[in-house]
Amino acid sequence: LNFEIQSSLRRIVDTLASSHKTSSHFHLIQMSSSNTNTFQTDQKLIFNLQQQITRLTDQLAELEEYKAELDADEYDEIKQETLQELKEVQETADKMAEGNLTLLDSLGAAALAMRAAVSNAFHTPEILCMFAKAQPAQLRNRFDELQRDYKLGKVPKDEYTQQTIEVLAALQRLGERLSDQEEQFLRTNMTENMKNFAELSNDVVLKENVIVQK
Repeated sequence: LNFEIQSSLRRIVDTLASSHKTSSHFHLIQMSSSNTNTFQTDQKLIFNLQQQITRLTDQLAELEEYKAELDADEYDEIKQETLQELKEVQETADKMAEGNLTLLDSLGAAALAMRAAVSNAFHTPEILCMFAKAQPAQLRNRFDELQRDYKLGKVPKDEYTQQTIEVLAALQRLGERLSDQEEQFLRTNMTENMKNFAELSNDVVLKENVIVQK
């Protein structure tokens, strides 16, 4: 492997090795949150959670980028460990939000992307990253690329359909308007996991990257 690939894979493995420390760190933050409920503390909690979610979604994207350099077992192990850590972050966020619902709402796109990953509704880490970082312009560019590549026969139909519904679902949750044709495509091609995610977040949309009720 070249140095860049080795460095990236080493970083992923080292990050996963510290996951227990991360969980302990969240536990300490949660304890301090229960004792101190100030605006400054809440903002710190939100920032820390957003950083963890961004790190893990970036890690999934990086893992996918270097998938060919790993054997199947190693790839599956790292991916499952990353998803497990995301699940633990979600559980921590849910506990933090008890009695303080604005905390979870303020996580915005990161919280919705985290749920999309944990529920297995999204399978494309790059799209998940754009969702977590609330990047509708980049998602639109990805949508246009998918349309072009599919017409040129560069993308298999199954891959095209899965990625297209992920992009459209992300745009919808980010408060972007879909065309009638796009909404119809999304409804027609939703997987069961995507339907469950849509139902879970059906009553919310993002406004200035804060979750609000429709």
